[in-house]
Amino acid sequence: MNDAEHFRRQWRLYQTLASDQIGRTGVELADLFGVSSKTIQRDLATLRAVGIPVEEVIEKHGRKRWKMPVGVSRLPTFTFEEAAAIYLGRRFLEPLAGTLLWEASQRAFTKLKATFQPSTLHYLETLASTIHQTAIGASDYAERAEWIDSLMTAIEDRVVARIHYQSLTAESPQVSSVHPLGIIYHEGTLYLAAFAPHRNGIRHYKIDRLAGVDMTRERFEIPAGFDLEQHLSGTFGVYGVDQDQPLRTVRIRFAAAAARYIQEHTWHESQTLEPQPDGAVVCTLQLSSLVEVQSWILSFGPRAEALEPPELRQSVVDSLQETLGSYSNP
Repeated sequence: MNDAEHFRRQWRLYQTLASDQIGRTGVELADLFGVSSKTIQRDLATLRAVGIPVEEVIEKHGRKRWKMPVGVSRLPTFTFEEAAAIYLGRRFLEPLAGTLLWEASQRAFTKLKATFQPSTLHYLETLASTIHQTAIGASDYAERAEWIDSLMTAIEDRVVARIHYQSLTAESPQVSSVHPLGIIYHEGTLYLAAFAPHRNGIRHYKIDRLAGVDMTRERFEIPAGFDLEQHLSGTFGVYGVDQDQPLRTVRIRFAAAAARYIQEHTWHESQTLEPQPDGAVVCTLQLSSLVEVQSWILSFGPRAEALEPPELRQSVVDSLQETLGSYSNP
């Protein structure tokens, strides 16, 4: 789960109700946390959805009060295997070091660590030392943690944000008002998916290029039917997403030297793999964007051949010829 403001608020909401035997009304909770009653209703629904038994008590005149049942445990009970798996999994959050998610997870791991006997902890630490995660190209978000937190709050509360964004082509950061819709974590990097009114479409902003985030009081509505996972389903990553582009069949032939590697992974939800008599494999994808799949093909060098569509095949050829030209002069 993302450690954004709304999750911290939900945790504080839980703590407030758990420590108050009388309970609070929705209005009281909204005033306490400085949000709307609708936001509190969403938070309460989230708590109940994850199994926290928040009770709704109806008093005289129909007034509702929210409270926790007496005797409810503050934390779920884990088996040793579950607790060990969670503790060991902390290493996989290292790419997000410096963000609020990282800080919150470290607090959680510290509490979990306290439940282990010294001998058990020694065993787990020894086991953890056998697991290593590479960090080639990973981003450091320590200096942008506050902005990420603001964006997550804007996503939850549907508030317009003004982002200061330094694109690759601009000489200085440009300020734009956007409607934050979600955060994407792709290959060690965070991206903001947001509707950009000035571009009349959904755009992706690399968090590394943010130079500032300002919250506004202006509200926005999420585009009808928007789903972040579905939004990304037509691309091979995060670039080149265009909902107006139809899905196209992409076919790539991987030579026998790369076939096994290709068959070991799920590269896209639409993929099908067809083994060939010579040991090669043909990978078929359904994509609306060809931007990143082209780079993927090129990364395999002579072991991958774009078969279709024709424009992808030609684009790969053009890129290879341009690359060869870079080596034509010593």
